[in-house]
Amino acid sequence: MSTEGPTKVRVSVNKRKFAYVDFAKHRLHEGEKEIIFSGLGSAIADAVSVVELLRNQGLVNIKSIRTSRGDVEAARSKFVDKIEIVVTKSSDFDAKYEEQQKVREAAAAAKEKESE
Repeated sequence: MSTEGPTKVRVSVNKRKFAYVDFAKHRLHEGEKEIIFSGLGSAIADAVSVVELLRNQGLVNIKSIRTSRGDVEAARSKFVDKIEIVVTKSSDFDAKYEEQQKVREAAAAAKEKESE
């Protein structure tokens, strides 16, 4: 956990959404107060999906959403759209997180038992 402000997550279209979801869950569980998800161009939809996955599980609240259009040298076109979504822990994050961890552990134990 960093003392330099909130964790910033740059969402890419090349990585699985659940990797970002798991990362955010672990950071929040470790005590991070808020996380900023951002996406550029075609990754905007993925950034929104990641936040919605967390929100639909009851783990986060959306604090703010910012959009912008910037001049990016490496972009295919002159301007690139950007979204930043700031999320905070929900009030019942800890209970939901622990419940999910128990389900995950039970599923892993059942899978291990099947393979014996």
